[in-house]
Amino acid sequence: SLRKENIFIDIGANAGVYSVLASKVIGCKTIAFEPINETFERLLDNININRIGDRVTAINKGVGSKLGELYFTNDSDTTNKVSLNIGKNTSTVKVTTIDSEFDETDGSYVLKIDVEGYETEVLKGAENLLKSGKITTIIIELNGSGEELGYSDNDIHNFICSFGYIPISYNPIERKIEEIDSPNIYGNTIYVNDVGQTKKICLNAKSVVIHSAFNKTI
Repeated sequence: SLRKENIFIDIGANAGVYSVLASKVIGCKTIAFEPINETFERLLDNININRIGDRVTAINKGVGSKLGELYFTNDSDTTNKVSLNIGKNTSTVKVTTIDSEFDETDGSYVLKIDVEGYETEVLKGAENLLKSGKITTIIIELNGSGEELGYSDNDIHNFICSFGYIPISYNPIERKIEEIDSPNIYGNTIYVNDVGQTKKICLNAKSVVIHSAFNKTI
C-alpha cells in the first residue's frame, strides 16, 4: 500500500534494503533510522549507489519510547539490538522517538519496524502518531525476541490493534489481501488501518520490476 505520496519510516534500517525499495522503486520520501555506526555507513553507501540521496534522510540514532541513550550490541551484524548491560561489544547510541520526529497533523506514513525485540518501546514512542491515523500501514517483524526484555509478541499485537489496526496477509502475485487473527510466526506481519482502502490501492498499483542479485527479476 506504499505510494509515492507517502512517507516511509524505516526503523532499524540496517543497510537500507527497505529504504531502497521505497525510494528507488516507489519513489517516495524515506526517513531511515540506524543506530550502529558501521551499519549506518553501509546504509549511506547504498543510498549513494542508488542515487536516492534527494529522497532518503538517514539518521544515525536508535528509536524508543523516550529521548536519551541506550546500549546497543555492535558485533551481531543484522541482528544488533538493545543491550541491557554494558560490555566490550556494546556501543552507546542516542535514542529518539517517532512522535518527536514526525508531525501527526500532516503527512501519510508507512511504518516499518525491525528492532530485534525492542518493538514495544518504539511503538510507545509513537502513540500520538498512531492515534492520529496518519500511519496507514505498519510492517513489523515479531519473532519472540522481545521476551528477553519482557515483551511478548501477543502483547505487541494487542497494543497495535488497540489503535484500530488490523493484521493482514498479502499475496503480491495475486494482489490478494486477507484479514488474519494473529501475527505471523515467521517474517513480517502487516497491519493496516483500512482494509478496504488497502485492497483498492494494491489492486490499482502499477506493476514494477525489481532487479535482484544473480540477474534475477521479481
